[in-house]
Amino acid sequence: MKYQQAISNDIINIHTLVQETIRTVYPKYYPEEIVDFFSELHTLDKIKQDVDNHAVIIFYDKEKLVGTGSYHKNHITRVFVSPQCQNKGYGTYIMKQLEAQIFKQYNEVYLDASLPAVLFYERRGYETIRHETCSCRNGVVLVYGVMRKRIHNFTFRSIFPEEAAQAAAIEQICFPPNEACSEKMMKERITVAPDLFLVAIDQETGKIAGFLNGLSTKECIFRDEFFTDATLYDPEGENIMLLGLDVLPEYRGQGLAKEIVFWYCQREREKGRKQLLLTCLESKVKMYEKMGFHNHGIANSSWGGEQWYEMGYTLNY
Repeated sequence: MKYQQAISNDIINIHTLVQETIRTVYPKYYPEEIVDFFSELHTLDKIKQDVDNHAVIIFYDKEKLVGTGSYHKNHITRVFVSPQCQNKGYGTYIMKQLEAQIFKQYNEVYLDASLPAVLFYERRGYETIRHETCSCRNGVVLVYGVMRKRIHNFTFRSIFPEEAAQAAAIEQICFPPNEACSEKMMKERITVAPDLFLVAIDQETGKIAGFLNGLSTKECIFRDEFFTDATLYDPEGENIMLLGLDVLPEYRGQGLAKEIVFWYCQREREKGRKQLLLTCLESKVKMYEKMGFHNHGIANSSWGGEQWYEMGYTLNY
């Protein structure tokens, strides 16, 4: 799946997708007067205005337009997925991209939620802060929720050299002895490639809650030597071998691992990297698949005396 900023040539296709979605999905939840209201809210002229303001993103899958999203400052204003493509993860992907743009400048994001979308937004961490009303024709009144999502209580950044011992200690907590990276190796990685670490800092304590680390390379198949030899790091490498996703036990169950992976992907995609590769135990395959990784099968790895699976995530084609 790829996304790009919409241009004037996309306006008609965006309008067609939005109107088809409204006319197909909304009648299941609203009377005709409210369906018409939403249709009139997203006219060609209004979409053109947003496109001219560089505030519209479009999403393709295999050259097919599957969705669109718009925002103004820290307000998401238009998110639609083609009816034929719903319930396939496209909406989640669109929201992540919009939120990533907004969170670069703001600490919270707002949106107006229609009935069909409230549960979807709640699952993404939004809360309803108030309800508003709007009068439609024939005296029909639309009630909708204004929802808000605050930026995580975490700061995401590269690691500092003085945090090496802290990262090594977290590694020992998160992995059994036969799998964990040694303190010596962790410090070598941080010395060589601190920019390929992404740490999540608890804003209240200032401590690391979790992190993801790797080494860039031109190689395209994972091998165990990446765990033990930091000199394999190639700053010009287009691929990254991920060497550990660590989240302290007290921060688990909050979606932090997914957030770390998401922001790591965003950062490395912007740098022009092509692919992320990692190995995981069979019990973790489904978890990484939900994050967008693809299972390449049994890996060429015997690290820790375990059987591993190689997983890949495509950043840029």
